[in-house]
Parts: sequence; C-alpha cells; structure tokens
Amino acid sequence: MTGMIDAFVDHGLETQFEDLSADAVRATKTYLLDTLGVGIAGAAVPLTKAVRASADQWAGDGAAHVWGPGSARTTPANAAFINGFQIHCQEYDCVHEPAVVHPLATILSALMAECDARGNVSGRDLAVAMAVAVDLDFEMQTVLLDQNGGRVAGAAVVADQLGTVLKTGFTTITQHNTQ
Repeated sequence: MTGMIDAFVDHGLETQFEDLSADAVRATKTYLLDTLGVGIAGAAVPLTKAVRASADQWAGDGAAHVWGPGSARTTPANAAFINGFQIHCQEYDCVHEPAVVHPLATILSALMAECDARGNVSGRDLAVAMAVAVDLDFEMQTVLLDQNGGRVAGAAVVADQLGTVLKTGFTTITQHNTQ
C-alpha cells in the first residue's frame, strides 16, 4: 500500500499546469464556472440564511468571501463551510458517478477560500490544484473505497505542507479500510 500512497503524494506534489491535457483544462474551466454558478444560486435557498447566521457565530471577519447576495468576508474555514453548503444544497453540483461523489462542494469551496486568503493566486495554479484534488478524490474513493476523499483532497491542495498532509491522510484512510 505504501507504493500507492507514494504515487498519490507524488502526483499531488509534482503536477504542473503543462501536465494537464487540453481536455483537462477545458473540463476544469467548465466545472469551475458551473460550481461557482450553483454556489451563488445556493445563496438564495431559504436554509442558507440559517446556515450563514449560525456560521457567523463561529467566526468573525476574515480574508475570504461568502458568495452571492449578502456576500461578506469571513475566515477561510467559515467561507469554505458556507460556500460548500451553497454549492451542494440543491444537488445541482457536478457528480462523478463511478466514485459516487460530488467533489467540488468540498474541494472548490476550500480552494476558493484559500485563494481569497492568500491573494494573487494565478488561474493556472488554481486549475492545477482543482484538477489534482478532483483526481485524488476520485482515486481515493474508487481505489481506497473511502468516502472521506474530498475532505482529504480539499485540505491537501490548500496546505503549505502538502506532502505531509497527503501522506498522513492516505495512511490514515488505508489503515481504516484494512481493519
């Protein structure tokens, strides 16, 4: 299992924009725009108001945006939570049928919150992070049969210590699934 974990970690650490095929770049752009659209639309869902009100009690001002009407700045974790809810609450977000996963509710909400907080993140870097995170999420859920893939992949793509986070996450999942 260690060889597979190392391969996943290497993929996460070494992939560059030039490694993405034209089809992968096109799909990344399409799913980025689609997910932003459903996330902004999710801001109008009645339950979103309650989610935002509850989340506002957890954190104050910050460097990341909550999407849609009534947009506000909050901490990256809070923005990722709220925007992730808005993306998924109507079930219009993209789904990968073989892995039975809605990857971008967790991945893109975390990525965009981190991009807001860091500022000056290039579109190419965002595309690579998104493509690699989705790829790792699918692999974890289809190969490792683990439903926590999106959370691990989402955390990994925004972490400064990417290799450590990936290896720790994959090792934990692997140990859990072999018990």
